[in-house]
Amino acid sequence: MTPSDLRAMATTGVSAPSGRSRCGTFASAILISFLVATLVHAQDAAAPVPDPNLMASHAVRVIAPSARCIAVNESLKLLVAGCKPTPESVRWGLVTYALDDAGNLKPGDPAHLELPLPEPLKAFVVYPLALAFHPKLPLLYVWQDISGPKRSTPEEESVSAHFDHLIIYAIKDGMLVPAPVGAYVRGEKWAYDMNYGSLTFSPSSDRLFFSNYRDGVRSAHGIAFYDLDEKGMPKPTPVPIKGSLDGQGLEKFDLELRETIIDTTPHLRHVPTGMGFYAPLDNFLFTTSNQGVAMWDINNRRAPWGSIHVFYTPGDIFIGGHRKFSAVYGAGANHQLLFRVIHVDGYLTGMPTNFLLHGALIQSSPLLVTDMTGTPNRVVVGGANFVHVVALDDKGEFVSPQAPGAREDIPVISPTVRGIAYLEKLRKLYVPVDKLP
Repeated sequence: MTPSDLRAMATTGVSAPSGRSRCGTFASAILISFLVATLVHAQDAAAPVPDPNLMASHAVRVIAPSARCIAVNESLKLLVAGCKPTPESVRWGLVTYALDDAGNLKPGDPAHLELPLPEPLKAFVVYPLALAFHPKLPLLYVWQDISGPKRSTPEEESVSAHFDHLIIYAIKDGMLVPAPVGAYVRGEKWAYDMNYGSLTFSPSSDRLFFSNYRDGVRSAHGIAFYDLDEKGMPKPTPVPIKGSLDGQGLEKFDLELRETIIDTTPHLRHVPTGMGFYAPLDNFLFTTSNQGVAMWDINNRRAPWGSIHVFYTPGDIFIGGHRKFSAVYGAGANHQLLFRVIHVDGYLTGMPTNFLLHGALIQSSPLLVTDMTGTPNRVVVGGANFVHVVALDDKGEFVSPQAPGAREDIPVISPTVRGIAYLEKLRKLYVPVDKLP
């Protein structure tokens, strides 16, 4: 008998069988009322109450099948997920959700936007690998890629001639304007048909870093950046004019839109170079290296590039960080290892410290989330049908695996959680999923 049945009996009264007194009926009613109170109390006590100290209570599951990346902007109240098109999603590359003041998804269906694909490449699939909102302007930057064609074919030349990897969208009235306001990074020196790509801004927001440089002639690869103007668009840089030396050995310069590139070949296994960026300073960028962390010191002409090896890591490493901690966080791709390395003004120092996520298959870059004071207190990574959370102490170090609350595993329906995003002020963790439970 359920509490609702007992409530009904207590409310309507119980008919006394023949031969029984009114006292018996009254006693039966009191007994039923007592049972109702007892069962309802037990039922309420057994109901799970969300624990605000757990990240699961702050997680927002976002339906975005086959998502490769996700980005959220609080001031614009907009969330965008980048999905690799499937037969179910047609050619939708970007899925956009409007947010309310509390950071929750507004009711209704999301908007879909198909990424631009040149006519000579219509037989192939274009898909996003990285998303980044401009920190100050209503702009969304998309690093996109294309599946195929095979190398050394006529179609490969079509990719070099027609395909732009960097697309910039304006945002108006809380939605993406369908026509891009800019398209950049085209040519044979950019790898395509990749699984990973990265975008990030310098702290001053005047520089955009991007990945997957490739020089097929020299078998070289690396990363690059554009300097941005006040409108958020890549701006031309001074380029020496050949044969313009004067009598004093000085060259004349012309302005050209050209990427600043660093060759990372000695330090990386191969492309991709887009498994996570972290820029703690305007002139420093951390990225992945061969089983470790690499540093690009942009103003250092003699030694611009350095890296350290982290033992027991797989070949491919995801990279992340937070500017409130002088540390870089790494995660092994399809592995269970998290690690942390201290840096001083951008220079790596000290021995790495590790945390093993037993049973996990990490699929995303580490994301640092904050407490009510804005101080990072957890590292979050996407996994296979899970989001894994590891607690940090007040210095950003991993807590002991045996400490209470050291690890939290949030189940989701997504075989590979490739992108996660967080709103610090509202303490919302957004996770793209194939479907809801």
